[in-house]
Amino acid sequence: MKYKRSTDVPIRTIIPEGVQFTGRIEGNTNIRINGKFEGEILLNGVILIEEKGEIQGEIKGKVVAIDGKLEGHIYASEKVEIGANARVKADVRCPVFVIAEQAIFEGSIFSDSGSEIEPTLFEEKRKQKSEPEVKASEG
Repeated sequence: MKYKRSTDVPIRTIIPEGVQFTGRIEGNTNIRINGKFEGEILLNGVILIEEKGEIQGEIKGKVVAIDGKLEGHIYASEKVEIGANARVKADVRCPVFVIAEQAIFEGSIFSDSGSEIEPTLFEEKRKQKSEPEVKASEG
């Protein structure tokens, strides 16, 4: 089954690295998290937890894409996507669950109807941000 990555959507709401936030976030927007968050995120949009992001709590959104750390519960109406750098300990309820072969996941995955589902595996081919970009020089 072919699928499209969810990490390139336009995002205006950001919790940056170095910021810690506790509470509840609700709305109709997409969010990118690079800091630490504890609580509930209830959005009608994409929730992107980047590599330095750390979440503890309940996450509900259309799409939940994780490249960082998450511990808690995940509910997605469309898809959950676990990237190669992700470390996730959660119970998940979603119609589609995709996970990079290199990711660490501990938990259960259930469909909307409550039946257990199998993840779709993928190999991470995106260039990691920590890799320097090499350009040929003209000479």
